Amino acid sequence: MAQNQQNMLLWAGLIILGIIVFQSGALGGDTGGDNGDGTGSPGTIIIPDGFLDTVITFESKDMFSPATDAGDQHLILKLGNGGALENVIVSDGGTKTASNGDDYIILVGNATGPGGYTAGTSYYPVLKEGRIPARETFTIAKDQPKTSAGTDLTFTYYNQDETANTPQSLAASAEKTISFKLSAANDKCWGNPDTEAENVICFYHDTAYVREVEATDLTQVSTPNSAGKCNGNTTTCYNVPVLCDNADSARYNLVLKAGTTDPTVKNSINVSFHDVSYYVNQDTLAVEVGVEDEDLNDIGVTDFGVATRCDGFKSILLS
Repeated sequence: MAQNQQNMLLWAGLIILGIIVFQSGALGGDTGGDNGDGTGSPGTIIIPDGFLDTVITFESKDMFSPATDAGDQHLILKLGNGGALENVIVSDGGTKTASNGDDYIILVGNATGPGGYTAGTSYYPVLKEGRIPARETFTIAKDQPKTSAGTDLTFTYYNQDETANTPQSLAASAEKTISFKLSAANDKCWGNPDTEAENVICFYHDTAYVREVEATDLTQVSTPNSAGKCNGNTTTCYNVPVLCDNADSARYNLVLKAGTTDPTVKNSINVSFHDVSYYVNQDTLAVEVGVEDEDLNDIGVTDFGVATRCDGFKSILLS
């Protein structure tokens, strides 16, 4: 019996020594690359969940310029199991301590609405989820896309003769098909690509002159609250893709169906642009995606063309 107890103690000591050696030698830093979920590589010692304290650093960089810092704070939606941290803000480069095996959900960058953005210089937030690996240190990081200013987004329309940005003739009760495309600026995004969702474009038209604006290649959506109307005119909105870094959208056909009165330049179709991003639903504390939040507040940068929808931030000219 005594011999058995000695053997058990010897084995226990060897196991503890192995763990100490593994922790002091094999446990380095990690940024969530190989086995960043804490599962370990074949042939390594598997550390039980909750065994180690891990110091976690939070960082973000510019998606198109990796040497440039992006967001200055991050929102911890969840860190840890059981008594988890929830809805805690941490500065960029800041740290928190958790245990290996803990789950995390982080909104890297944290900005969600116009109050948190400066269009053209601020960054869209990105979502990062995973598990803390068996490491002494671990970095939760993800690249953020920079937002666009209104002047960064190019809207080009083509009349029926394929001439760019040239008025389209449209007589009363007539129907003409034109097209348009969108182009992003260098190293910037219009809309948050991390959401894998779409932006919204809206057309403002007086039905006495332009009865209908139909984008035959796009999905019509409800009008965002920020869009409103122009002098009581009709607003018609469609989904369009997020664009980044000099990318062009496809050319989309736009069928213009005239009303009962001949349009003129003053009856042109004005356009507004609504970017998609993440937001935290304040009723459920869940991360959601849209161009506006649960209370119909604008999400992302302040929508382009809304304040000038009656003046024409971007317009399709008629003659």
